[in-house]
Amino acid sequence: MTMPRPTSTVLGALGLVAVIAAAGCNGPTARGIENRRAANDRFDRAGAQIAYDQAQQSLINGQYKLALDTIDQAIRRFPQDAGYLALRGRIQQEMRQYEGAQRTFEYALTIDPTCHECLYYLGVEAQRRSDDAGALGRYDAAWSLEPSRLQYAAAGVECCLAMDDLEGAEERLCTADQFFGQSAALSALRAELHALQGDEARALQHARQAAVQSGCRVTKRARSSMRARPRCSPATASPRSRSGACSGPATGAGASMRLLSRPVPILPRARTCNACVRDAS
Repeated sequence: MTMPRPTSTVLGALGLVAVIAAAGCNGPTARGIENRRAANDRFDRAGAQIAYDQAQQSLINGQYKLALDTIDQAIRRFPQDAGYLALRGRIQQEMRQYEGAQRTFEYALTIDPTCHECLYYLGVEAQRRSDDAGALGRYDAAWSLEPSRLQYAAAGVECCLAMDDLEGAEERLCTADQFFGQSAALSALRAELHALQGDEARALQHARQAAVQSGCRVTKRARSSMRARPRCSPATASPRSRSGACSGPATGAGASMRLLSRPVPILPRARTCNACVRDAS
C-alpha cells in the first residue's frame, strides 16, 4: 500500500481552503450590504427631492391637490424631514385647511425647532386669527433664525403697525435697514409708518422712494392716501377692521403678500440707521 506524499496532502488542503474562500466570496459582505443600503438611500432621497420640486411647481401653478399628493410621496419616504412638512403646511394653507396647516407646522417644529419657514407661517396663521401679539413673536423668531429673509422682517413691521406699536415698527425698520439696505418693501413700510405718525411730508418722501425702487410711480391717489389720518386703538378696533374704521392702511399678513409676493429673541436693536439719520436731518 502506497502512502500519500506529504506534499500532495498539503496541496490538497490548500485547494480545499481556496474552494471554501471562493464560495464565501459569492455571499454578501458587511461592507457590501452597507454600500447597497447607502445607494438605496441616495436613490430614495433623489426621488423625494424630485417630488418636492414637483410639488412646489404645482403649488405655484395653483394645482393644490396635485401638490399635496406629490409632497406626501416625499414625506412617506422621509417623514422626519421638516422642510417637506413645511411645504405640506403651505399647500394646506392655500387649500384653506388652516387647522391642518397649523398642526403640520407645529409637528415640523418638534422635529426641527430651527425651521424658520414653519415659524413664519405659524405667524401668518396667528395673524389670520387676529392674534397679532402671537404672530409678532413667530415673525421675530423666524427672522432671528434666518436674518436674510426680507419678508420675515417686513411681516414683523406690519404686525407692529397693526397693533399700533409705532415704536416697535420703527425699531424693526432700523434693524432691517442694517441688513437689507434700501428696498421698495421697507421704504413702503416706512411711508406707512410716517403716515400713521401724521408726518405727511416724510410719508410721501418714502412712498416716492419705494416707487422708484420698484419701478413704479406715485399716483395722485397714492399721494392723497399719505395724508395724516387718525390713529386707532387696538382696544377699540379689530386688526381686520382698522383700515376702515380709522382710514388707515391695510396691514397684516395680506399686506405682506402684496409687498413681497409672499414668516426667540429679537435681533439686536440697531441704534441708528440710514433712514433714521436722513429723517432727523
